[in-house]
Amino acid sequence: MTQIEQKVLDPTIQFLVPVKANSPELQTLFDFIALGANDRDRILPYDVIELIRRSRLGALRIPVAEGGGGSSARELFEVVITLGDADPNVSHIVRNHFSVTERILRAKRSERNRRWLKAVVDGAIIGLASTELEVKRSGGGQVANTKLGVA
Repeated sequence: MTQIEQKVLDPTIQFLVPVKANSPELQTLFDFIALGANDRDRILPYDVIELIRRSRLGALRIPVAEGGGGSSARELFEVVITLGDADPNVSHIVRNHFSVTERILRAKRSERNRRWLKAVVDGAIIGLASTELEVKRSGGGQVANTKLGVA
């Protein structure tokens, strides 16, 4: 087990509210991510993404009144740059999440969008398939429907 895995599994690392730009908790998150970055070459960083999910970093731009971190777009970019310094692969993984979340924030607050924002505030990370709405692909006899939905 790597140092980062030990830290991620440590139950004392708790995020009671979503991290905010320039908060000590955010710096702690980046320190943990940077700690194991060199050990993750060609290893999928499930442990780090779980820590990001638990920290609710994905809710950084969602207003505080809606349960998020309430950061500005400028603060988001600064956070993503710092995350890229800690581990560029991890920042690449979450880039689409922030893009989709921003589109939801800028759209009318429909019931569907409120469910998405609630899911993000609760720790959901939106993956790359979000840009492939209802696209069917065929290969090897299998068809996948990538239509989004919140459970």
